[in-house]
Amino acid sequence: MTAPQQKARENTREYIHPNGLVIELNKDFSAKENDNGFIVEPAGGSNQNVRFPVEIKISLHKGKEFSNDDLLKREDAGNRKISYRTEKDNGGSGGEAYSFTGFEKISDGYIKYSQTIQSKYSEPDFQTIWETIENTSVKK
Repeated sequence: MTAPQQKARENTREYIHPNGLVIELNKDFSAKENDNGFIVEPAGGSNQNVRFPVEIKISLHKGKEFSNDDLLKREDAGNRKISYRTEKDNGGSGGEAYSFTGFEKISDGYIKYSQTIQSKYSEPDFQTIWETIENTSVKK
């Protein structure tokens, strides 16, 4: 894995995967590399102290198409089109579990984004994953 690099934008780090996937994260988050991309978590190990950890998964799938079914919503994230869906499931004592799964078509495949959040009150706005999507790219 390429070590994170300080960016010109203050308090951010850039992570570059060998497959070309690039994410830029603010200093409050860090990324661990996996086979197809990254797992983004809060920096400093704060996930170790919670029952429902904060985690965003980002993966690059070259040479493949994602299933673009009619259930997907579409949103702009910066200048890019994201197809996504949210689902609610029984979570537990901390509230319902809400899952976000998003897909971004790229020239030779797609990027998949996913996150599950537990909430007692209502469906979350998934602000962190939307910010991560806006700061994700693929090196040519």
